[in-house]
Formats: sequence, structure tokens, C-alpha cells
Amino acid sequence: MSRIEQRHVAVSMLRSLLYFLERQGLNAPALARDAGLLHATLADRERRVSSTYYAALMQAGIERTGNPLLGLEFGMAVEPDRWGLLGVLVTHCANVGEAIRFQLRFQSLVSTVGEAALVMQDGALALRWATPATTAPALTEEALAAYVTFGRWATGQTTTAPSCVHFRHPPQAKPARYEAFFGCPVRFGQPHDELLLSPGVLEMPLRNPDEDLKRWLASRAERLRDTGNDEDVRTQLAQWLAQQLPFGVPTLNEAAATLTRSPRSLQRELEQADTTFKACLADVRRSLADHYLRDPSLSIGDIGVLLGFSEQSAFQRAFKRWHGITPRAYRRRLAD
Repeated sequence: MSRIEQRHVAVSMLRSLLYFLERQGLNAPALARDAGLLHATLADRERRVSSTYYAALMQAGIERTGNPLLGLEFGMAVEPDRWGLLGVLVTHCANVGEAIRFQLRFQSLVSTVGEAALVMQDGALALRWATPATTAPALTEEALAAYVTFGRWATGQTTTAPSCVHFRHPPQAKPARYEAFFGCPVRFGQPHDELLLSPGVLEMPLRNPDEDLKRWLASRAERLRDTGNDEDVRTQLAQWLAQQLPFGVPTLNEAAATLTRSPRSLQRELEQADTTFKACLADVRRSLADHYLRDPSLSIGDIGVLLGFSEQSAFQRAFKRWHGITPRAYRRRLAD
């Protein structure tokens, strides 16, 4: 994990995607587990984590459903809850223009996968979404579809449409499927990913304006944005360990290289956080074990392998140290 700027998403986005994938008939807990997402991580909706989790979940969903338009359809199913505090805030704005201004101002609370901007070009108004060239098409399609879906819901105007939609990537299915949703021409292979809008759209009123609530929510969003969400070294290490354990027990040197530190520097930072590499590894294994035992599709042997134990007996001994009972007895207790 590099110290350069990390792209992130709010946990509310991950939870929304997992719920959506579950509605597609997929095993959401298994998908979260495969992505290395800890149960404790998903508990805090406003927390921001690496966007690699979001991209991995989306790709896994596409592969398992065989649906190349999964991202577009996820965007079509957006609800304010997906955007956490920001979703509630923009719901209570006076009009579309004000909602977009707050969206741009606080977009980092939800995601930095891309950066939205409202631009004028050749007399046309565009809500543009800029991302690295390597961004998966599904993530871009989700973002633009979500803007349109939310706008229709918030205004109560279900037929409102952009004047045109541009995507940089080629179509992932027949273009007619895109146009059926957006309600306008959709062009691919364009210089930018963007929604072209009529300036009059900005003046469209929203259904639930509330000036006092909007001011209070904006103040809270300001504080949340300014305090940031820099993950401490324990959190970074725990997330990486969770991803690596199914492939074996990682070493301190491997962890230090991934976190762009020397082994000595990593040890020192962990000591300052009142922990050690060995203690972090045990904590991650214990947390994952508790989570995995809630999944009846996993055998005790499977869980031992996922936690990097070479033998089931080693896992059972470790689990008994943590909880005082065997994994099987713990699972029975959960079922009672």
C-alpha cells in the first residue's frame, strides 16, 4: 500500500453494492470474504477504505452473473443511503443546481474513484467525471447512471434525461440498452465521461427541501471532510493481512514492503500503537474466524486454510486460546 494518494470509497458504497449483489442471487458474505473485507470494517458506514475493495467486488459480480452491465444497473438502483451523510444532505437541497454543488463540494466523503466537475464547453453544460484511464467501465457507468437516477428520484420527474451521455470506453452491451435508461443519445469513444445537461435542469426543484436540516448536515459534512479518514498503520496492516492469509502466513518483511516502509520502521510504528506484527496477525485471524464461523457453507477445515493455518489442529488450538472453546462448539453456540 503506497503512501501516495490513495483512492477510496465510503463503506456505505460497499454495503450498498453487497446488498445489490445479494439481490442478484450471489453470496454476499462470501464475496466480502474473498475481497478481504473484515466484518468490523463494514460496520462503520462513514468510514473510507481503499477503492480496490469496490473494484474487486464489482468485477466479481460481473464475472459471477455474466452481466457486463452490472455497474450500469447498480447505478440505476441508487438510493440516498448509498452516499451516506452526503446522500441525506443533497436530498434536502432546494434544487438540482444546489444538490450538484454540495455533491461536488463533499464528493470525497463518498468516493475518490473519480472526480466530478460541472463545466461549460461550447455553450453546453456538462457534469464530467474524471478518472484514471485504467478505471473499469462498470465503475464509470455506475457513477453516471447514479447521478441520473438520483436526479429523477429527488425531483419526482422520472422522465428527466440528459441531452446526451458520453463515455470514453466502448459499449459493454448493445447501445440501445444504454439509451433506454438514459433516455437520450449515448456516444462511446468520446474524450470525456460526462452527462450533457440543459442549463434549465439546475433550476428544477427537489421534493424535500429543508433549509435548517440542510445547513446542519452541511456543517457536519464539513467537519467530517476536514477531519479526514487517514487509516493508521494497524488498520492498513490488518486489511492487507486479511487479503493475504488465504495464500499463507505473510512475513513482516513482506508487510513492510507492501506498506512502503522498512521492517524496522513498521515495527517502530506498531510499537507506538501499542501492538506488534504478531499481535496484529492474531487479531486479524481471530476476527476473521468469528466472521467465517457464521457462514455455514464453510467447514472448520476450510476456515483454517483461509486463516493461513497449515493444519486444522493448529487452527483449533489457536481458537481455543482465543475463546476457551473449540471452533465447532463456538459455531453451535452461534446457532442457539
